[in-house]
Amino acid sequence: PNNGRESTQFAGTQPGLVDLGEVERGGVLRGPASVLYGSDALGGVINIITKQADFQPQGFEWSGLLSGDYGTAADSQRWRAEIGGAGPRASFRLGGTYFSAEDYESPEGIVPNSGMESTSGDGHVRFLLSDRSLLRADLEVFRGSDIGFPGFDPATSGVTILFPNFDRDKVGVTYELSEWAGLTSLTA
Repeated sequence: PNNGRESTQFAGTQPGLVDLGEVERGGVLRGPASVLYGSDALGGVINIITKQADFQPQGFEWSGLLSGDYGTAADSQRWRAEIGGAGPRASFRLGGTYFSAEDYESPEGIVPNSGMESTSGDGHVRFLLSDRSLLRADLEVFRGSDIGFPGFDPATSGVTILFPNFDRDKVGVTYELSEWAGLTSLTA
């Protein structure tokens, strides 16, 4: 399975910005889009839509998920749990993932220093304030440990490049107002 992480000689370790378990769907905008999305959007943009519970006009509905997978290339395992609920004017979702992988095995042999372990948590809550306005709060937490530099063999180089701990927290609050001052939507 994809571990949502890259490791480069220039930037070190970079865990994925979104846990793969959070993704509902995605899309690709091809071609240059730097004016709208910044200087890194030279070749295109990947639009990732995360899961969210739809408001339920009739009462409150609960949802949940428990999933796991195993990969033989790195003796990897991923476990994910989610719980959510939605009512007429509020919805929420909370999720957590555990991932671990040993060093990957390729046709040429073991890729040294490529294993890692991580835990992550994510969630959001949405409130429908009126027919025209919505308030949303999001949280993402990532904790990585023993993240190596894939392909860089400490045994042959004499140098170990290892990120023993890599933590990242992200909090966001969004207020959306539709049909205001001639705009179809305003997001702050």
